[in-house]
Amino acid sequence: MNKADFLIELWVEDMPVSAQLEAEVKIKEAVENLFISEKIDYGQSKTFSTPRRVAVFFENVSRLTREEKLSIKGPPAKICFDGADNPTVVLEGFLKKHNADPADVRVRDEGRGEFVFFEKTIPRLSSEDVIRHKIAPAIEGIKFTKVMRWDNYSFPRPVRNVLIMFGKKTLKVRCFGVNSSHSSRGFMGEAVAITSPAGYETDLKRKRILASRTKRFEHLTKELNEALKRPSAPSSDNYAGELKNFTVGICEYPRAMAGEFDKAFLMLPPEFLKVTLEFHQGCFSVNNGKLRTNKFIFVVDGTSANAAEITKNYERCVTARFKDTKFFWENDKKKKLIEYYDKLKNVNYMGKFATLYDKAERITRDASELAKIYRPAEEGEVRKTAKLLYCDIVTQIVGEFPELHGIAGQYLERSDAGSISCEDSLRGAVTLDALNDISSVVGLAERLNTLKSFFYADMIPTTSKDPYGLIKSADGAVKILLTSGIDFGMKKVFEIVFDDIESGISEKIYDFLKERYKLCLVKEGIPADIANMTESKFEFPKDALALSWAVEATRKKKKEEFAYIAEAAKRIRNILRQAKKLGIKPMGVRKDLFIESEEKNLFDIAVSLRGEIELMVVKKDYISALMSLVTVKEPLDLFFEKIMVMDKDESLRDNRLGLLRDVDNLFAIFGKFDTLNALVL
Repeated sequence: MNKADFLIELWVEDMPVSAQLEAEVKIKEAVENLFISEKIDYGQSKTFSTPRRVAVFFENVSRLTREEKLSIKGPPAKICFDGADNPTVVLEGFLKKHNADPADVRVRDEGRGEFVFFEKTIPRLSSEDVIRHKIAPAIEGIKFTKVMRWDNYSFPRPVRNVLIMFGKKTLKVRCFGVNSSHSSRGFMGEAVAITSPAGYETDLKRKRILASRTKRFEHLTKELNEALKRPSAPSSDNYAGELKNFTVGICEYPRAMAGEFDKAFLMLPPEFLKVTLEFHQGCFSVNNGKLRTNKFIFVVDGTSANAAEITKNYERCVTARFKDTKFFWENDKKKKLIEYYDKLKNVNYMGKFATLYDKAERITRDASELAKIYRPAEEGEVRKTAKLLYCDIVTQIVGEFPELHGIAGQYLERSDAGSISCEDSLRGAVTLDALNDISSVVGLAERLNTLKSFFYADMIPTTSKDPYGLIKSADGAVKILLTSGIDFGMKKVFEIVFDDIESGISEKIYDFLKERYKLCLVKEGIPADIANMTESKFEFPKDALALSWAVEATRKKKKEEFAYIAEAAKRIRNILRQAKKLGIKPMGVRKDLFIESEEKNLFDIAVSLRGEIELMVVKKDYISALMSLVTVKEPLDLFFEKIMVMDKDESLRDNRLGLLRDVDNLFAIFGKFDTLNALVL
């Protein structure tokens, strides 16, 4: 047969989940790049990863490389040969560069004279030989985000076994300092025979190893559903989904088992039970309808004959952890939430604020000032919520379980019967779940002050490095700006929050928020070019979002018109930009200087549309405004077809430039129209 399947597997020490996913992608890319560069044809591919292995499978890999004909143009022939047709120094240098022989040189007439060409046919080679000699450098040269180093090698975790198969034949290769093996490895490191690349997944499954991440996830879901019978079932919220993904990454053959804990612990707040079980014990909490039960599900890797003993051990660990949770919580409840406020002075902070107390004071001040503008009737509640925001951070329960920040504060405030009820707003300001007006104001002030503190100290995040979680803070601020019930204006917000730092720093924060705004829109399904278009309207974020959806809806209805206007916007911007470079300033438009009907018509349409569109925009009827805008297509088309903008007559030229500037300003009502994709047809 002229084709065979290919498999490479690296068996390693336990890898974290993120490293598994990265290794899948990068090893597949490395092998593909090798095949492409060596002219080896291949078919479909599939990747596998578990905590202890990463593998890539390619089907229908050609046993021979493709034949290749080289034709490289060289210097002019007249300088390559002397009078006796002997090679000159120039030709000898060309041949040396390409490791060629004079017999491989041809002279061809290119129309502009004769040139020498190096022509050679590279014969087909054995793909097996190519892979054997080049696969190791290809894999060893991969760059990973985080690696461990040993000898002269690096990989997310040390490589202990290498299996490379081409067809049913294992290839002898030394990779990562390890001689390739004839087999894979099992749960305890025992040899597992692999019959063929196509049989890899099946052979491992016989040894209770599910190499496919997708199939492990399906198997785990089935196990969880069978671990407890209805009506009790595994918790199905977001945390459980994240825990399932994590569990799939730490097991090769997940097996779910059920355990119980003392019902007395059900007196703890349900979130405390959930965080203790899922975040800290890696177990799934179980509910019965909306109520938590005293059951939980844990997952072990592989099968075991002593299931009862394993269950008892898990129950002992969970019980001990719940005792800690109960102890911390009972101690914390002895004080009112506000009594923890002064302890914030003992918590050091970074950047502009020396302590968490300093930051809390500033957040309280900013939230209060924002409330005066946007929700004056609730200023007192906003101030109280802002002051309580960080109080639970210094409690024992949050010190042990940081995920309960905001949640613990909610329950402590709720237990204070004599206080104004603000516990839901307090939690919402931290978690951004079920935002109300109070939590929106407080949450925005908190996140903007976080950004201010670190940007002030020049600790600015990048796409690859964000050690202080500032991207998360910015995304939280954007979420509040776009989804809360308050129409925040960025100018007013920034004047209040950033009045204590230099304008250059606040401008950097503004630009950072705009970038996160665009990414947020893209995640919501708005095309990137529309997000780029409306970012100039970020002054009022909710309006910018509504405009973005309106542009998307209108473009679907008027594809041709939108494509033309986008192209025209680019053309107008280029003309105005060139005029500026030449020192030409557009004049105020004078109708008496129009000599052609096309420019008169465009002027009349632009003036009429501007008033009409501005009124619609004030009413936030963006779709109607955009539908009116597209009517400018025909007069604009005739204008460019008939009119020479850069006329020799300076008065005509400057007047036409002024007209184009007015049309550009008409487009600018909706943002940067020239960034819109002109090819959406």
